[in-house]
Amino acid sequence: MSHSAILEIDAGNSSLKWRWRGMAAAIAANLSRLDAALGDAGPPEQVLVCSVRGAEFEAELSAWLARKWNLRPRFARVLRECGGVRIQYPDPAGLGADRWLAMLAGYRRARGGCLIVDSGTALTIDMLNADGLHLGGYILPGLRAAQSGLLQNTGIVMPAESAAVSSAPGNDTGAAVRNGAVFMLCSAIQVAAQRMTGENMAEVTLILSGGDAPLLLRELELKPMLLVPELVLEGLALACADPDPGACSMRYLLVVLLLLNFGYFGWNLLAPPRSRSSPEPIPLRDSGLQLVSESRAAEREQAREQMEEEAAGICLFVSGFADIFEASEFAAAMVNDELEATVYVPQDSNAAEVRLERVPQDRDELPQWPDFAARSPGLSAGENPCEMFAHAGHLH
Repeated sequence: MSHSAILEIDAGNSSLKWRWRGMAAAIAANLSRLDAALGDAGPPEQVLVCSVRGAEFEAELSAWLARKWNLRPRFARVLRECGGVRIQYPDPAGLGADRWLAMLAGYRRARGGCLIVDSGTALTIDMLNADGLHLGGYILPGLRAAQSGLLQNTGIVMPAESAAVSSAPGNDTGAAVRNGAVFMLCSAIQVAAQRMTGENMAEVTLILSGGDAPLLLRELELKPMLLVPELVLEGLALACADPDPGACSMRYLLVVLLLLNFGYFGWNLLAPPRSRSSPEPIPLRDSGLQLVSESRAAEREQAREQMEEEAAGICLFVSGFADIFEASEFAAAMVNDELEATVYVPQDSNAAEVRLERVPQDRDELPQWPDFAARSPGLSAGENPCEMFAHAGHLH
């Protein structure tokens, strides 16, 4: 089943109105019916909720969503200012979330002064001026609540319903009760509209929502009027337009970590190389070949002098290579189990120098140039490698 990524729920006093955003709304009597209606639908990205049922229901709804999808719902909370609407309640939390959401959506649709009427179990009337300031409102019994309240407190016996309900005078007790409730609600709406026009408002848009809105629309003669059955759900999209603060914080944290990583690697790529006072040789191959930085030139000279003075070892320095790669190839060709090679970069030159060393049992075992040539790629026996690769710097 494909659906919008956002599930919206309006938990009213008597039922649950819900929809996938962008689709038609449906009614569920309770959470069990809602669960059955959703079936095996995949988890939404968000679940937005307007509830007037209190903390106990919010906990029940949260537990159900955790079991079904491992999701946490986001409940609409009244703000003093949002979507151009400003609340004058001393404590904005004392305003019902359903009324507030209806005002947000109604003000956006009217784009000016408006009268928001939501007719359900209760009928609410809220007045907004052209600047979005909430001038106040009324809460009255809804159509059925008004009738049942009257019957419970009187001895009136209602006959079977025989005529269409309207605001016209009734010709029997049942019609008088039913039509009287409609007349009372319509009168209250009209008086509220007159009060708003008395506030020097050029035009006030009446916006109707709720289950009894179609009946009120038919009986009222106010212009202009809009019928918006899902006004509260529209308001949810406006009130929860910003991402969930918890998810938003995690996104910001990930972005910051990514930026720090990019900055660190970017700096290491672009920054000039850092000099070291006494670097260690950098191994190039397992054969023992090493690249020694320019700052080791003094050590190279000291080793050369030591080899000249002592006969403990045999050492050959070969210089004059075109570059370090040529020197490295030559040195690699020379290396075996008895011979070590080290590539040096002289401090005063870009050319590399190769140091060859071994400790023979007998000085007569010192290899001659033809032996070196035989071990060097591209050289035939008898050719002096120094003529092609280098000049003999020192030999003893």
